[in-house]
Amino acid sequence: MEFFTLAFWKGLWDDATEYLDDWPIRMLKSLLDGVLKVLNGIVPPDFMATPISDQLGPVMEFIGFFLSQSGITEACAMLLSAVMFRLGRKAITLGRW
Repeated sequence: MEFFTLAFWKGLWDDATEYLDDWPIRMLKSLLDGVLKVLNGIVPPDFMATPISDQLGPVMEFIGFFLSQSGITEACAMLLSAVMFRLGRKAITLGRW
């Protein structure tokens, strides 16, 4: 007679809905585990075994020269001043303007 009690059917319904709520999460986890296994099976090339600083060492002076000639420091200063002006304006006007 315990099959016909309301508590049994409510418990069965709650278990089924909980199972169905967790089902997409378990499917995503199994899919991501499969992708991880495939990615772990890929052998990296030999040039990736050395640190990137060793590879970029000879060209660092050229990169520094290019950055100094491009005016990136002035551009960053202008962007920072614009952001600070906007944040200051928002703080002074309490976000209304």
